[in-house]
Amino acid sequence: MSFISMEFLLFLAGAILGYYLIPKRFQWVWLLMFSCVFYLCAGLQAVCFLLTTAMTTFAAGLWIKQREDAVKKRLALLPAGAPKEDKKALKERCRRQKCLIVAGTLLVNFGILGALKYMNFAIDNLNALLGLDLSRVSLLLPLGISFYTFQSMGYLLDVYNGKYAPERNPARFALFVSFFPQLIQGPIGRYDRMKEQFETGGAPVNVEKSALLMLWGLFKKMVIADRALPLVSAVFSENAGEWGGAVTVLGVLAYSLQQYCDFSGGIDLVAGIAELFGIRLAENFKRPYFAVSLGDFWRRWHISLGAWMRDYVFYPFALCKPVARLSKGAKKVFGASFARALPAALGNLLVFLLVGVWHGATSNYILWGLYNGV
Repeated sequence: MSFISMEFLLFLAGAILGYYLIPKRFQWVWLLMFSCVFYLCAGLQAVCFLLTTAMTTFAAGLWIKQREDAVKKRLALLPAGAPKEDKKALKERCRRQKCLIVAGTLLVNFGILGALKYMNFAIDNLNALLGLDLSRVSLLLPLGISFYTFQSMGYLLDVYNGKYAPERNPARFALFVSFFPQLIQGPIGRYDRMKEQFETGGAPVNVEKSALLMLWGLFKKMVIADRALPLVSAVFSENAGEWGGAVTVLGVLAYSLQQYCDFSGGIDLVAGIAELFGIRLAENFKRPYFAVSLGDFWRRWHISLGAWMRDYVFYPFALCKPVARLSKGAKKVFGASFARALPAALGNLLVFLLVGVWHGATSNYILWGLYNGV
């Protein structure tokens, strides 16, 4: 069901009408119902993957909490003069159990995402490198799988780090995973920010702001991005050599404009739809082409993905013990300045490698990501 279709407009009208007719305490249930209907339109197979992510993440969050509570009880039962080593052993055992829970859940969900999105890429490379003749597989990529997987794994890691308690209502958690306006294009939401809005019914609705956001998004997508696409397609086609240098440069610039207006226009449309329900989504673009440096550009472009990578990849990697030992060893050989920069540099390369993989299962995206990291 496309956001730019008569079917979706009728769907949205029904969702808004019912949302404001029912009691406020049931509004989140109404949103969940319509999110389920929206996703069912993508096919039953897609729903199975969404449910797998929602159920495994929800269960893992509760399991982590259960292990923490069990250790607290055991610590409380220890005699007053119990050795400190016993307490440390209990806490270490709990930490390891929690790590196993998180690692298993991450493996299942990112494994599903990787298998569905990158299986054929892996087959093509195996065939090329090893001279095999493996057949490509026909896989249907579920709607919004990258967005809801990253969003759910962010929730899990926040629970593990003790940022907030896990959700105990599976239906409320399912709404966080499947909220239909943000399902296709993001942004990648944070649970603590979304939970409060779903529970309270969100902020007072500003219909004028919502309408302007949606119209601006449609203008960027349909008037700018769609009009730039023919030039981009021609310049990047197999017959690209037929064009002169000036046209090629124009096509490359048009590609940048088309990418920005298509993606940011979609986000504006999504944000406007969410605003109609009083839900304010995270900002995802902040005038990126007005950036003053490449680093500044990436802080303004796809902000929710950049923040996810920063919080759950960059800092955990750059501050982990193996990288700290590597930095300490590098200090003896290359000096203090190099050693201080090394963790951030390696973290940057890892983040942009993953950003490249996120954007597509082809070698050019991986090289593009590494290029930006360098």
